[in-house]
Amino acid sequence: MEGGEAAEPSEEEAAMHAPEGINAEGPAPEARFEDGQGAPVMLSGLWARGPLALVFLRHLG
Repeated sequence: MEGGEAAEPSEEEAAMHAPEGINAEGPAPEARFEDGQGAPVMLSGLWARGPLALVFLRHLG
């Protein structure tokens, strides 16, 4: 490998690390989150409005 680039994992390697029943091209599992005011929000309800991106931030401190 040149320039310190990491090799892409093979399909088999990627499948070994994926949770059971979840893949990149399949539907996301249903999940419930809390909005900024603490009210429950369902993932499917957000998705029904249009494309969705989830971002997880790690709280340090």
